[in-house]
Amino acid sequence: MPLNHRAAASECFVDKRSAGKTFCRDLVCLRCLPTAFRILKWCAAVLLGPTSIQFPSDSGYKSGMQELHVTEFITLLKKSGLLTPPQQGSVLELAKSLRTPTSPPIESKAFAEILSAELVRREWMTQWQGNQLLKGQTGFILQQYRLLAPVGKGGMGHVFKARDERNGAIVAIKVMSRKLTGNQTLVNRFRREIRASSLLNSPHIVRTLDGGRVGKVDFMVMEYVNGDQLDSVVVRVSSIPVGIACDIIRQAAVGLQHAHEQKMVHRDIKPGNLIVDWSAEGKREPDPED
Repeated sequence: MPLNHRAAASECFVDKRSAGKTFCRDLVCLRCLPTAFRILKWCAAVLLGPTSIQFPSDSGYKSGMQELHVTEFITLLKKSGLLTPPQQGSVLELAKSLRTPTSPPIESKAFAEILSAELVRREWMTQWQGNQLLKGQTGFILQQYRLLAPVGKGGMGHVFKARDERNGAIVAIKVMSRKLTGNQTLVNRFRREIRASSLLNSPHIVRTLDGGRVGKVDFMVMEYVNGDQLDSVVVRVSSIPVGIACDIIRQAAVGLQHAHEQKMVHRDIKPGNLIVDWSAEGKREPDPED
């Protein structure tokens, strides 16, 4: 299976031209070389042998469901904007059609869960969207983007798989944590990272496509990579063959070189910020002879 390993955390790039600090110009100059060796040595140790690094779980996405009757569920469903007008008009009749002699009362949480499962089966919404609705949440739309499911979280916020309703494209959206929106310094940093990363164009760096703000929350739109973070891959397979490990490091270094040529540095290179792209086509590297 073709593999393509790319620096995933494009939001970690900072523009050296506006950072107010002095950085060296070349990726492998004498001042940067020790740091580069330490990064590559760490990545190699993680790739080639067992690791004791502890990674955070996704338990934060699985909080308990509150009591939500089916009428409340339908009200929230319509408010969420997930359904088309024809679907909205038929959802109540659909709920009635699901009743059987052995089903729970229609005005119950259990029946709301039955209706949610049916909507997921019909692909009117995702499993995650259904679970969020059952917890009383309705925030799935960010401008033209529809959140489909969570794919990760970091210090600045959560990352979601989403769909661009204009063209159906699947993207990844990093939504800044609400608890940080009151800190203008962090908000400015988040916006600066969007601007900086949007200047990068390399097959080994996840592209930044767009950015926006809904209410008090900023978000970054990136290309969606059908893959896994490298740290989770290492946890599953324990040891990666030397040839593949070396190629992962090589591709990451090529991505960093491109960023450095744009006068930018990455502040958080680690296996958790590299993604293995499992798609069949991956991203073809430019042929020097093309």
